[in-house]
Amino acid sequence: RQGWWGEWRGGSGPVGLTLGLENWGQRSRARSPVRSASLAAVQVRTPLGGWLRAEQRAFRSGSGEGYRVPDFEADRLVLRSLSGAGERTRVELMVPGPAGRMRAGWTLNATASRPARTQWTLDWSRRARIAGAPP
Repeated sequence: RQGWWGEWRGGSGPVGLTLGLENWGQRSRARSPVRSASLAAVQVRTPLGGWLRAEQRAFRSGSGEGYRVPDFEADRLVLRSLSGAGERTRVELMVPGPAGRMRAGWTLNATASRPARTQWTLDWSRRARIAGAPP
C-alpha cells in the first residue's frame, strides 16, 4: 500500500481548528484507492481548564480495509475500526474538578450498510495519592 496524509492544526488561544485528509491505494501514488478519509474538528477551551471538542469525519474503506479512529477513555486511548463508507460525528466535553475530572462524549456513526448508531460515554476519574509519597 502507498498513500499520503496531511493534517493542519491552527489556533492559538481558546479556539483551535484541525483539518485532515488521507488517501491510501493499492498502487503507487495512492492510485486504485482502498481507503480515504477527511476530518474537520474544532476545540474550545472553557474556563477553569476544561474543553469542548466537536469533530466530523467522512471515510470510505474497501473490502478488508479498516479505518481506525481514536476514542479517549478515562485511562487509555482506544482505536476503533470502522469499515465501508460513512460518517462519524463526535462531541466531547471535559470538566475539571477539585479532586479529578469528568469527561462526557457523544458519537454518531452512520454508514451506508447500517442504520445510524449513537453511543455516549461518561467517565469520572479521580487523582489518587499514595500515603508517604511526595505530592
